[in-house]
This record gives sequence, C-alpha cells and structure tokens, in this order.
Amino acid sequence: MRDALGEILDKTDIVVASCRNVVADKDLESFARAARNVRARLSFPPDLVVAVLAGGTGSGKSSIFNVIAGEEVSDVGGVRPTTSTPLAIVALDRVGVMDGFLRELDIEVRPVAGVPTWLVLIDLPDIDSVEMDHRLQVEALLPRVDVIVWVSDPEKYRDAVFHDRFVKPLAAYASRMQFVLNQADRIPYGSVDEVLADFTRALREDGIDEPHPIATVADPPSGPPEGIEVLIAALETMTDAPQGVYSKLVIDLERAVAVLDTVVGGGGVNFAHRFGEVISDAAEMVVDDQGDAAVSALTRFVEGLATEAGGPVGDEIRLVAVAIPGAVVSASESLTKAMVEHRKALPRIRWSEKGDTMEREPKLAMASEQLVETLGPPLRKTLSRRADATAALADLSLSLTSRAAGHR
Repeated sequence: MRDALGEILDKTDIVVASCRNVVADKDLESFARAARNVRARLSFPPDLVVAVLAGGTGSGKSSIFNVIAGEEVSDVGGVRPTTSTPLAIVALDRVGVMDGFLRELDIEVRPVAGVPTWLVLIDLPDIDSVEMDHRLQVEALLPRVDVIVWVSDPEKYRDAVFHDRFVKPLAAYASRMQFVLNQADRIPYGSVDEVLADFTRALREDGIDEPHPIATVADPPSGPPEGIEVLIAALETMTDAPQGVYSKLVIDLERAVAVLDTVVGGGGVNFAHRFGEVISDAAEMVVDDQGDAAVSALTRFVEGLATEAGGPVGDEIRLVAVAIPGAVVSASESLTKAMVEHRKALPRIRWSEKGDTMEREPKLAMASEQLVETLGPPLRKTLSRRADATAALADLSLSLTSRAAGHR
C-alpha cells in the first residue's frame, strides 16, 4: 500500500502540471499542499501514530496529556489557552524521526521518557478558544495527523459547535477518531453508561457509524486517574494496522481531487456540438445580412462557455469574444466577394438578371468556414488544456479507487 501511494503521488505531480493556467493559483496550491502533506506522512515510520487531543475549554485535554506523559508538561486550567503553541510529547528514541515534521507544523516538541514509543501525542488549543488564531491553528492541524482524540465532558458532549463544525465535516475519517468523555466522576453514580449511550447516539447522528466513547477521569480529587489505560490501548490498536494510516491518506487525496475537480469543471463542455450549432445559426444570420445578430449570438455562446469553464481558462475564452465582430465582418465581406465572382462566371445572357444568383447552401458553407477558421483554433487550444487537466484528475481518481481503496 505504501508503494501504491508513492505511485499515486507521482500522478498528483501530473495533475499539478496539467492544471497550471487552468485553475487559480490558490486552488492549485490547496491541492498541491494536500499532496505534500501525504508525502510528509509517508516519510516517517508507519508504526507511529500521530494523535491530537482536541476539545473545548475545561474538557481536561491537558490533564489527559499529562497523565499519558507521566509528568506535568502542559498547563492545566479552566481558562485556556495559556500558550498559542501546540505541544507534542514524543518518546526519547523517536525525537529524531519526528522533530522536523513537528517543527514544520510549529509544534513545540517535548521528549518524554515514559510516553509509548509508538505514540506522538499533541495537545492542541481549545476548539472554542477566545483567540481566533488558536481556533485556526486547530483547524489547520487536524488534517495533518493520523488520529483525532475528541475530548468532551458531561456538560459539552452534545455541544452544537463540537458536532456541527468539527465532527460532522470529518465523518469520513470516523475510523481515525476516538471519543473521550472526561470528568466522568461528575456524572451521578450509576449514570455513566447512560450518558455514554447518549453520547454514542449523538455521534451516530453525525455520521460516525461505530463510535466507542471512553469514559475517563484524568484529574480525580483523590485516587489514580481512570480510563486512561483504556484510551492508550485503543490508540495502540491503530498501530497494528498501518493500512489505517494509509486509508486516511487516501481519503485526504480523494477529498483534494474532488475539490479541484469541481474547480476545473468536472467534465467536458460538449464544445464540438455546441460550437457547431452556434456557428450554423450565426452563418444563417450572416447570409441574411444580420451581422449584429450574429455577433450577439456568438458573444453569448463564448461568454457562457467562459463562465462554465471558469478560472484562467474562462478568462482566456473571454478574450476570444474581442475577435467576434471582426470575424463576422470578414465572413460578410468574403461572402459578398464570392457572390460577385459567382455572377461574373455566369453566362452573359444572365448578367441582366437582378438579385442574388448564388445558391444558399454554398453561402452558408462559406460563412461557416470563415467563422470557424477565426474562432475555432483559439477556443480549442484553450479548452484542450482544460481537457488535459480533467483527464489527469480522472486518472488519479481511478488510481485512488482501484489501487488504494481496497486497503481501507
């Protein structure tokens, strides 16, 4: 599967090359960034799980973080955040492997002797932080990790922001999410299972098929923490099947392809048929000496095509509209000249006859040919780039489906 993803990434390079000058730079950069993220993940061992603790203010993320670290490495408190920099704990013998990746993400790295060697755990700012920069940090980091551990508490596990803004949009990654109901000691005795069941129902409403929330007490008033070992065991199972990490990367690329495909246009514009129809109509107008109507019809067609194609391709198509009046005038003049030449070629006995002596079909053919020669090449050249981009995206999408999806 790792090799298959490497080959698929080669096809992302073809997509990027094909889409240059077809979509806006910002849209192409978004796709290219997704591909770079996948490459970055493939650069470190598949037996590592990069997990984040995400949740709202006061849910106890940092308390869980400290318990797993075996020491107090993250500040704990009801008012968060005290720092704008996410913090990661990494086993001492894995720091060299992960340091570059984490620092690229602007994550402070703390080597800890007691953290499992298979785990890289990141404590994030709160998803409901009063600091906008911190919320944006969270949203930017979530796509870069293998596992999201959502930490909630008895009061906020049905919070609308948590479900609507975060869980539902990420439901496709359900197999790479773990849910925690922390501070379970605040739930009335005997009611923990009932609350967990309600939490499960809420997650299923979000599109999470098999949620298994874990009840924890990370910072009890007395006694040892509860449920943390269960959480660690749940995370460790994700190292037993590295294809789980790869399936997450496949979903990342599929989503990036879908977004870019929408920007590119997601298919052909049926140019040949539509162009043939509008040229036929415009030729009729030219023959009937309705040049202004022909210009209007061709301009509407080009503008519609430009709007449908969008992006830089649409802008280039609109430039073709500048040539339309000249093309119509040229077709009309060529037709007039042909009619004169046709009359000159007739026997002298007919020279006294008035009116047009040239058949309509040859005139239509001449007008059509003139319009096609002027407008066809620049439109086809521009649209061919879009077609190449669409083909590259289709090939990448097929590869993702046929070669990677079966490993999920």
